Amino acid sequence: LTFCRKDDSPVARVFAAGIRRLGGPREVVERNIQEAGQREVLRLRKHLRVLSGIAAVSPLLGLLGTLFGMIRAFQTVATSAEALGRTELLAEGIYEAMITTAAGLIVAIPVLIAYHWLSAHVQKLVMDIDQLTVDFVEEHVARSRGEHRVPAGDGDGNAPASDAGASASNGVDEHVTIPAAAPEGTGRS
Repeated sequence: LTFCRKDDSPVARVFAAGIRRLGGPREVVERNIQEAGQREVLRLRKHLRVLSGIAAVSPLLGLLGTLFGMIRAFQTVATSAEALGRTELLAEGIYEAMITTAAGLIVAIPVLIAYHWLSAHVQKLVMDIDQLTVDFVEEHVARSRGEHRVPAGDGDGNAPASDAGASASNGVDEHVTIPAAAPEGTGRS
């Protein structure tokens, strides 16, 4: 528990919640781990919302600038009798429209890439925490029964061949799941 307090990482906070309840009923340990896991998932995803918003809004701002630039170009044509045949009068408004479109995309594309990269990283971290907590609870249950437990997997959710069907044979489901909320969208379908 001291190590978990010193580390102050998502994994440590989830484990600390379970360790505090060791010695109590398995369901209490599992519930505390699940609740701590849910809090950590929310904490990890908190800043992803900002990236998602920026990625969604910046192209819209670019489009708005495009509209203003085109309005300016057509307004120039409408107010100038000699605008026909004089492309330089239209060019300024069209230039403004193209610059704002490009600016919106220049912001949106890297932010969207960063959002998806970070979202995948968070998802992997949540899956790793889930596997570690499953192993922790199973080990605790096995020790409380005086049994020796074979590790559940390789960290990627793959059970070793020697452990296949172990939970099915004893009829006990000892899997604790930390809910992995669906990645936040960017407002696009």
